Amino acid sequence: MTGHGRCPAEGLRERKKRATSAAIHEVALRQSEERGIDAATVETISEEVGISARTFFNYYPSKAAAILGVTIVPLDDERRQAFLASDGDLVADLCDLLASQLSVPSEMARVHAIFRAHPDLVEDARHRMGPVRDELKRLTRQRVDDPFEGRLAVALVMSAFGLVIQSGGPAEGPTLGQRLREAVGMIGEYARDRHLSGGFGFTS
Repeated sequence: MTGHGRCPAEGLRERKKRATSAAIHEVALRQSEERGIDAATVETISEEVGISARTFFNYYPSKAAAILGVTIVPLDDERRQAFLASDGDLVADLCDLLASQLSVPSEMARVHAIFRAHPDLVEDARHRMGPVRDELKRLTRQRVDDPFEGRLAVALVMSAFGLVIQSGGPAEGPTLGQRLREAVGMIGEYARDRHLSGGFGFTS
């Protein structure tokens, strides 16, 4: 499950990088399952993949990030400008923008089992998403006049991403952008069912 389509003209270097990233993730996940989280180290993962520990850190900043397997692609100016110029629904556009930055592995149910058994890993993953969240906030502030609306929209989309990560999912199916929008809808329905959609008196 990926956030965006791959360019047909993707070069050999990009394909090899993507393959190495996927291999690191798979080995990190499998070693954690088979040996336990402490026995699976950056060194043992790198050795099995056939790379150096230094090369490992070119792909993932930590073992927890490798287990999660979410790769982040920095936004380019074209995507930033398209988001800022859009007059579409803010939350839907944020879902698509976030999805364009991320590639999520298909075996999230396995990943979730590891993170559920080791909740301390969640903080590492949350920290890694910090710069992504901060850029979404910055771009949203440029697009909307109401700063509270912008913060709420970003918080909603990031919460939806958390739900998608925790839910796992099949290898085939909706794109990440679609799944984010579905999760946003689920959050809204949950609030409405519990009569939580009224005003809260929040101020910006």
